[in-house]
Amino acid sequence: MGNKLKQNLRMLCLLMMTLIVQGVWAQVRTVTGMVSDGKDPLIGVTVQVKGNAKVGTITDMDGKYTIEVSSPGTILVYSYVGYQTTEKMAGKNASLDVVMKADDKSLDEVVVVGYGTMKKSDLTGSVSQLKAEDFKSGSNLSAQQLMQGAFAGVNIAQNSGKPGGSTTIRVRGGTSVNASNDPLYVIDGVPIDASAGSGQSNISTYNNDFFDQESANPLSMLNPNDIESIDVLKDASATAIYGSRGANGVIMITTKKGKAGVQQLNYGYSVGFSTAAKKLDMLSGDEYRKVCTDLGLPLNDGGENHNWQDEIMHTALQQSHYLSFMSGGEYTNYRASLSYNNNGGIMRGARNESYSGRVNINHSALDGKLKFVLNMNYGETHSNQAPTSSTVGSEMGTSMLYEAYVFNPTLPVYTSDGDYNDVRPYRVQPLSYIDELIDKRNNKRFIGNLKADWNFYKPLTFEVNIGYTNNSQDRNSYISKSNLLGENSGGRVTVQRLKDYSKLMELILKYNQQFGDHRIDAMAGYSYQYFWNEGINTAAYGFQSDEFKWYNLAAAKTIESITSYAESNKLISFYGRAN
Repeated sequence: MGNKLKQNLRMLCLLMMTLIVQGVWAQVRTVTGMVSDGKDPLIGVTVQVKGNAKVGTITDMDGKYTIEVSSPGTILVYSYVGYQTTEKMAGKNASLDVVMKADDKSLDEVVVVGYGTMKKSDLTGSVSQLKAEDFKSGSNLSAQQLMQGAFAGVNIAQNSGKPGGSTTIRVRGGTSVNASNDPLYVIDGVPIDASAGSGQSNISTYNNDFFDQESANPLSMLNPNDIESIDVLKDASATAIYGSRGANGVIMITTKKGKAGVQQLNYGYSVGFSTAAKKLDMLSGDEYRKVCTDLGLPLNDGGENHNWQDEIMHTALQQSHYLSFMSGGEYTNYRASLSYNNNGGIMRGARNESYSGRVNINHSALDGKLKFVLNMNYGETHSNQAPTSSTVGSEMGTSMLYEAYVFNPTLPVYTSDGDYNDVRPYRVQPLSYIDELIDKRNNKRFIGNLKADWNFYKPLTFEVNIGYTNNSQDRNSYISKSNLLGENSGGRVTVQRLKDYSKLMELILKYNQQFGDHRIDAMAGYSYQYFWNEGINTAAYGFQSDEFKWYNLAAAKTIESITSYAESNKLISFYGRAN
C-alpha cells in the first residue's frame, strides 16, 4: 500500500511540473506592430524590453517590428533620436502600434555659435554640443580629453604620455599644407591662439638638444569642473564668422555661472595611479650572457641582472583638489573656483603640478535691460620633463627610453666611485637622465573679459566685449658635465623666455524679432584684436661646476647662441549674420 501511494505521488508531481512548464511556455509570445510619427513610419526605432537590454529589435523600412515578450505585464520601451521615449505595456495584444511625439525640448536647446547663441531648430550649419552632464568620468582629465570620442568628425590624439602633455585636434581632417591645422579656441567669447607661448617658429633650437619642443597645452589652465558646455563649429557656414582663423573649425567653451537663488559650496578630491600598460620583453642578464657566449661576442659582465625599463619607470601618484562656491540674488550672481592638480609621470623624474582660479560675475540693471558679465581665469603649470626622446637628434641618437632598451642588463647602477655606470664613449646609463638631464618649465596664463549687453529697444541689443589674455613660458634645461652627453662640452644649458598677450575689443549690434510664424535673427559686428609676441633663447656650455646650471651663465666658458625676437600684428574685422 505504501509503495502504491509513493507511486501515485510521483505521478502527481510529474503532472504538476508538466502543467507549470506548459504555463511558462504559454506566456512567451510574439508581439508585432508599427511605429510612426502619426503620419509616416519611423525607420530604425529601438524597441526594447524594459529592464532587459538583451531583448530588443529595431523597426524596418516600413516602421514595423517583431519582438518576443514573456508576460502580459512586460513593458516595451521605444526610443528614437529627436523623439520622446515612449513606454507601452504589451498586455494580451498580438499587435501593438505606437505613435511617437517629436521632442520639441531638444530642438529648443540653445547652442553657442559665433558671437551669439541659436536654437538647435534654427541651425543651418554643422554644430555639435557637449554638456557638462555628458562629460566622461575620470580623474585629471583635460578639456581636450573630455571631447575625445564625443564629436563626429573631430579627431583628438595625445602627443605624448607626459603629464600635462599637449594634444592634437583636427576638425574634419587637415586642410592646410604649410600652415597650422589647429582649430580656433574661443573661451567665453575670447579667442585663444593654440600656438601661443610655443615660440617654435621664432626661436632657433640649440644643437644637440635632447629635450623636445612640444608646445604647451593651450587649455591647461582651464579646469574641466568649470566648463558648462563645449560647442564645435565644423563647416564653412558655421566658422566663416571668424574668417580665416576659423578655417580649421572653432571650439567654443562656455564656463559655469552663478544662479539666482542658489547658494552652493562644492569640494572634490580624487586620487589615482598610473603605470605602463605594457613593457617590451627584454633579455634578462642571464639570457644576455648566454647570447653573447653562443655568438662569440665580447661580454662586459657586471654580474647583475637588470630590466632597465623597471628601473626608469614606476607607478605614479595623481591627485587633484577642487573647490567652488556659487551664490546669486535678484540682480547679481557669481561663481568662484580654485583647483590644484599634481600628476606624476610613469617615467621617474617626470611631474606636472598646476594651479588655477576662476571668477565669473553676472549683474543686471534697468529691469534686466542692461547686463554685465565679468570672466577671469588664471592658471600656472610647473613641470619637470623626463627626456624620453631627442627630437633634434645627436651623433649618439640616444634618449632615456632608447637606452633602457639597449643598455647592458648585467651592469650595476653605480660604479665603485658612486657615479652612474656609463659605457663610455658609447652608451648612457638610463637612470642618469633623471638627475643629470634637467628640463623645467613654468607656464602662466591669464584670460579675462568684460561684456555689457544693452537692450535699449525691444528687438535691438548692443553688446560690448573687452578681453585680455597674457601667457608666459620660462624653460630651463641643463645637461650635467658628469653625464656622457655633456662631458665633452663641460655641461650644457639652455634658457628660454617666451611671452605673448592680446587685447580685444568687439562691438556688436543684434536684432531679434518674431513676426507670426516667422522670426529674424541678425547681427553685425566690428572686432579689433592686437597681438604681441616676444622671446629670447640662450645656450651656453663649459662650466667648472654643475651647481651653476642656468643661475649663472657668466660662469660658462662659451655662450654659443643668443636668439631673441619680438613681433606684433593687428586683426580688424567686420562681420554679419542673418537667419
